[in-house]
Amino acid sequence: MKTLLSFLALTVVAFSQSDRGRIAGRALDPSGASVPSATITVLNRTTEAKRQIVSGPDGSYVVDGLLSATYTITASAPGFADAVVSDLPLSVGQERTLDLHFQPATVKESVTVSSGGLAEVETSSASIGANVSSREVANLPLNGRLMSRLYLLVPGASSSGSGTFDDMRFSGRASEQNTLRYDGIQAGSVVDDSPNNAGDNSTQYRLSQSLENVQEFRVEATTYSAEYGRGSGGQITIVTKTGTNELHGGLFEYVRNNYFDARNYFNPVGLQQQAPLRLNQFGGSLGGAIKKDKLFFFLSNENMYQRVYVPFSEDTLSAFARAQAVPAIQPLLAAFPVGNAGPTSSPYFDRVQKTLASSVNENFGSARFDYHINDSNTVYVRFGREQGSSFTPSDVSGSGSSSPQTAQNGVADLTTVISPTMVNDLKFGINLYKGGSLTQGVTLPGLDLSNVLISIGGAAQSGATGIVTPRGAGSTPITQGIPKTAYEFTYIDNLSWTHGAHNFKAGMEWNPRGYYIDQLGATAYTFTNVQNFLANVPSQVNITSTVSDPSIFFNGATGVRHAQQWFIGGFFQDEWKIKPNFTINAGLRYDYFSPLFEAHNMIVSVNPDTGKINASGDPGFRTSKRNFGPRVGLAWSPQRFHDKTVFRVGAGYYYGPGQGEDQFQQILNDSAAIQLTSGISYPVNPRTLIAAFDPTSPNAQFTPRVYASGYNLPEKILSYSASIQQTLPDQSVLTVAYVGSQGRNEFQRTIGNLITGVTTDPTTGVANTIRQFGNQFGEFDVKTTFGSNHYNALQVGLNHRFAKGLTGSLSYTWSHNIGTSGGSNEATTSENNYSFASQVGNVGSDMRHVLNGSALYQLPFGRGQKVNFGGSRLADAILGGWGLGGNLSFHTGLPINVLMQRNNVVYYNPNTGNYTTNPVASGGHAVTTAVINVPGGGQSRGLQRPDVVPGVDPYVHTSNGFWLNPAAFSVPRAGTYGNLGYNALTGPHFAQLDTSVAKRFPVTERVNLELRGEIYNLLNHPNFSNPTANLGGGLPASAGSGLQPGQAFTTTSASSSFGLLGSTVGQYINNGTARQIQVALRLSF
Repeated sequence: MKTLLSFLALTVVAFSQSDRGRIAGRALDPSGASVPSATITVLNRTTEAKRQIVSGPDGSYVVDGLLSATYTITASAPGFADAVVSDLPLSVGQERTLDLHFQPATVKESVTVSSGGLAEVETSSASIGANVSSREVANLPLNGRLMSRLYLLVPGASSSGSGTFDDMRFSGRASEQNTLRYDGIQAGSVVDDSPNNAGDNSTQYRLSQSLENVQEFRVEATTYSAEYGRGSGGQITIVTKTGTNELHGGLFEYVRNNYFDARNYFNPVGLQQQAPLRLNQFGGSLGGAIKKDKLFFFLSNENMYQRVYVPFSEDTLSAFARAQAVPAIQPLLAAFPVGNAGPTSSPYFDRVQKTLASSVNENFGSARFDYHINDSNTVYVRFGREQGSSFTPSDVSGSGSSSPQTAQNGVADLTTVISPTMVNDLKFGINLYKGGSLTQGVTLPGLDLSNVLISIGGAAQSGATGIVTPRGAGSTPITQGIPKTAYEFTYIDNLSWTHGAHNFKAGMEWNPRGYYIDQLGATAYTFTNVQNFLANVPSQVNITSTVSDPSIFFNGATGVRHAQQWFIGGFFQDEWKIKPNFTINAGLRYDYFSPLFEAHNMIVSVNPDTGKINASGDPGFRTSKRNFGPRVGLAWSPQRFHDKTVFRVGAGYYYGPGQGEDQFQQILNDSAAIQLTSGISYPVNPRTLIAAFDPTSPNAQFTPRVYASGYNLPEKILSYSASIQQTLPDQSVLTVAYVGSQGRNEFQRTIGNLITGVTTDPTTGVANTIRQFGNQFGEFDVKTTFGSNHYNALQVGLNHRFAKGLTGSLSYTWSHNIGTSGGSNEATTSENNYSFASQVGNVGSDMRHVLNGSALYQLPFGRGQKVNFGGSRLADAILGGWGLGGNLSFHTGLPINVLMQRNNVVYYNPNTGNYTTNPVASGGHAVTTAVINVPGGGQSRGLQRPDVVPGVDPYVHTSNGFWLNPAAFSVPRAGTYGNLGYNALTGPHFAQLDTSVAKRFPVTERVNLELRGEIYNLLNHPNFSNPTANLGGGLPASAGSGLQPGQAFTTTSASSSFGLLGSTVGQYINNGTARQIQVALRLSF
């Protein structure tokens, strides 16, 4: 029988975009000289698949296209003993550099050394990133089993608190620029790259990919190589689980209940301390071989049912009020529930109290099949489907919002070993999405308010949260929502080959995608008080038409719109090992993002410089075709440091797409928005009014969304980094890096149809504003790519591989992100419409200090451990099988942008020297004169800032619940902008520690039962959201009390909620909640 022998000198790692990995290195004799023509065999321990290669003249070898798994490497050469490396783990996208030192055949036939003592330093690339192992995926405490929380283990990663994917940022880039791939296939919602975003609306869904289906994943944060593209943010590659020769799987259930949870900080003591919560997540998986060593399967399913019972206490119409309703209003009375909690101080209202369920239901299922055709060809197919429904009540009428969602993702992959030095990987993928955030209105016998909003003004009586507002529409905008059905196909072909000291890789990706989209119109009736409601005297009626109804621009055409666009990318890169300890990784990438167009040319664009409406299908902007991104990385491991220290530098250009939700708005411009303020009553006929709407009439007040001249996608990022990586004792690696980037062509908003002058009616004093294009247009939203930002950071990462029962990681980032825009959906409207330079400030996601960590520890007690109690079964049953886990998150506060309400025009009274927001006339003559308050306008966007009061601390240093001091701000002079900087202040910090305790009970040799408990926010630290930061208007409506320009706000003149800490980051789920406890039971085999 052959005795195994090998000797291993070093292993290091690098990473690749593919869901495959690579093992590379050199074959060396005892003196360090190359051993050419050595036969190297790589064996997948789970499927028994083999790959074989012969080392080159310099002893080098590369085995590419390997699945994530554990491998045994055997090398043989005449005159030497076989070299065998056992238990070598290969992670997703990883390159392990393995230098093999042969021993003379006279010593032994072979020697085996486990890979457990191998250090992991990256010597082939300058990328900043990290792998998250299957052990961490399966065992770290995750609130709601939300996988994206684990992305924070990467240096440079940050989240404002929730931990959801749409809240993740890497090295200063916007979350919409992240690219998420399952087995190499794009896996966002198609509408938005975030799988937890329904277009522009964040949802509560968490099972876009079940943890039960995830083997492991890799996150590249910055300065990654040319094979990565499609976005300028983080690159996340997730590998799904596969079947093996052994049958394996499990069943599980996770349970949450409010009885175990701490009281939310803002729930009153002595009253209901926590909204009733019921959460169940359950499912299972099964994997194995259909034909041993050839055909494998893996199936998984997970379900989640969540109910939060929310109490409402509102004012509803009393019997006295109902008796006074005019006949036209009487049918609406059924939408107002009958009071059940007694009368109020007003005879028109009774109190009504109800507890309604906010629900989320999800189901995820996935199937994967792998077929090892022969040693040269392997194929796999995988398909996953997630379906969810949710409802959030808005008041006691039963109205609310729903977010139905169906997401499907699949891939077919063929990997072909063309020759021992050349491998091709061919993929085809589909990504389908259907959903949207929609209002759900009151529908009763004889009454359909599914697209109607009834709003009654006036203050609610003491103790109530508001007046019942039956609704089937949102108030801003007046719509039922935007349902979308989206599809995307992915074609990828990557070829890798080795020639001497060069490892080449080239590839291409093509993504055609499309969207079926609509905007559901609605009608909103606003009444100033309950008496006017009962008398049917609305103050205004707002109507929005449905886009799929007869078109106002395209001769009455109907039907949902079909938007289309496509992406193509290609790359070539060379990993050149100039010396065994010095590698250059150089490449060139090209990305092209087409403009979004409509299949039937039904796009309405407006030129913001001329006011000309173009209804010919022109999207109004172009995308650049010159998106070449050179990238280079250098890695040097000086011999004097014994291969334990690596110096790395890297830089490159990266391109990212525009925000999908904003590009749709050119299609949604084909919609009438009508406001009636006189001669109106309920009901109106929206169709008649919409049919008569003419957007080209002189007084149409048409408010389209438009693109600025010069709007040009994609965004362009220059990123650069310099890092040192050091191997430490006990399986640890320390990385210290400087990371910087400069963002250009970033998305930023302004307004159009600016105010150029104002005249005063000599009789009434009412202002007549003069705009660029008259009153055909209102003040419209203009989208630009004139934003920019600059990010600089110190990033430190410490990773400890599984050794002595411990796995852990710690990352720290000290950074500053400054600019005029965060890019993508993180852009805001500039206060100054004439100079974006005034917008320079802290980017909205800027956090100066971020600390994240995780740890898993298997206690050294029980069978197979350091302390085995002499093999006692009783001691093992009680003290063995225990494991601990934890996650730590901390970051300093997010920026606060203090705002105030400023009318475009105000009125100056020369008799008093004061300003008011309403005109004053006397004896048929105007007393006041209209003057421009904000140059150019901008009232519709509500993003004007106040002046700073010198020497006054803007923060409140007491425990009264307020964070900001209104006395630090004053009203700007008319005709000027406020001098407070953009995002000048900072909110509360975030800190949370999550822990888990697990006990494993062996049932049989292969079957285990695990009981685990998880505690989120163990210390019950209150994590506050940023306070309300809108001061209100300041100026009086007419002569009397109120502030004048230059006067500071007070607690009475500012909005009552200004500066108030009123909510926590999380309420019921995800990060930032009060302390919560979850228990779970899992059966594994």
